Amino acid sequence: MTGNHTPPLIEMEALTHGFWRSRIMFAGVELGIFDALARKPMTEEELTAELGYNRRAVGILLGALGGVGLLEVDDNRYRVADRWAEILVSGGAMSQTHLIMHMRQMWDSWGRLDDVVRTGRRRQLPPLNATDEEARVRAFIGGMHEGSRPSARELAARLDLSGVNRMLDVGGGPGTYCIELARRRPELHATLLDRILPLEVARENIEAADLEDRIERRLGDALTDDYGENYDLVLISQLLHAYGPQENANIIRKAAEALRPGGRLIVNEFALLRGRHAPACAAVFGVNMLVNTDEGQTYTADEITGWMRDAGLVDLGFEDLVCRSTIFHGTRPVG
Repeated sequence: MTGNHTPPLIEMEALTHGFWRSRIMFAGVELGIFDALARKPMTEEELTAELGYNRRAVGILLGALGGVGLLEVDDNRYRVADRWAEILVSGGAMSQTHLIMHMRQMWDSWGRLDDVVRTGRRRQLPPLNATDEEARVRAFIGGMHEGSRPSARELAARLDLSGVNRMLDVGGGPGTYCIELARRRPELHATLLDRILPLEVARENIEAADLEDRIERRLGDALTDDYGENYDLVLISQLLHAYGPQENANIIRKAAEALRPGGRLIVNEFALLRGRHAPACAAVFGVNMLVNTDEGQTYTADEITGWMRDAGLVDLGFEDLVCRSTIFHGTRPVG
């Protein structure tokens, strides 16, 4: 039996109320509740005293967090549910707290979706002070590191890296892909091109991986700066969706020119593979780009391969990766 057989009213309730659960999870991370309860289980009174919040509000939120299964309670003491602890508590190898806080920061922009569709213009938020802007960027870049680790490991395992000694990662953010590829091939030396705050987060990740001698961080802008030349591999991962078609055609062209003859370009994207509606996760991600960027969106496989073909690349193809991703590949002709 195929198809969706959930009664429409039940499905409607899940859609209309879904943001309630999202928001209480965001609050648990943002308010430090999960971190506090990971240190020791506490009663409602003890947690209120430790964090200094309103007693009534803490009690109601704890009840909701327990109700959706994020917390468990024994003898009136709350603790983080075992199956969620590695995800919701800061600092662990599987922690997703940066990603959750990045999603929390999108709350206001998504709430203006109707206005964006009417006008075609995203909401311009007030400028942040330097401290808040750094926190915003760190949440975004840290979240990208947390969220992309599975696909980075899969990409590194799947690519044939024989003969790949020099690679360029364009707009590589936290360095997640560089790190996994360098771990896979000891002869590989990588250059990570990005802006100053992403490079600072990348520095911490590269040092933690003990790869400072093989991953170079280069300050630059993917749209305007030179990429260099004679790379065996150029990687563009989860970057194109932030820009418009003309900008992406330029990024792909510059990447192709940076390759040695026979070198490969790999593009990793949330691509639309069947019209503009499938897979659903890529179509919904396009709305995220609509409300948060001026020209960004998700692109079809034909659009991405078209930019690669126009840049002179050959042997074009694409395949599913993991976590909603599709990898596109092309080669710079020899001779």
